Amino acid sequence: MANKMPYSVKIAKAIMAGDYATVEKTYQEALGDMAQSCCKLVESYSFTDLPMVLAAMQIVVNSMKGSLNEGGLGVMNQLIGHTSCIVIDAGELRRQAGGGDAGGNEA
Repeated sequence: MANKMPYSVKIAKAIMAGDYATVEKTYQEALGDMAQSCCKLVESYSFTDLPMVLAAMQIVVNSMKGSLNEGGLGVMNQLIGHTSCIVIDAGELRRQAGGGDAGGNEA
C-alpha cells in the first residue's frame, strides 16, 4: 500500500465532491480487498486450526476496537450492519480439510 491512497481518503474526497456512487464503490472495494487479505491469512494455516485462527482474529478485533474514536466505531458498526455476506471458497476449505479438491471433487 506504499503508493496507494488510503480508502478512507478516497471516501472522504468522494463525500466532499458529493459523489456517493464512488463512496459506495470504494467501501465495497475496501471490504473486498481487506476480506481477501484476511482469507489469505486464514488459508496460511491448516484447516484444522480454523477455530483457533478465528478466535485469535476475534480477540484482535475486540482489542483493537478500543483504539477507535466514536466516529470510527460508528463507521465500523454501520459497515457491519450493512454487509450481508462475504464470499468464501468452500471448495478450498474442503480441500484443506482433506474432503476433496478445490473444485469440490472427492479426493
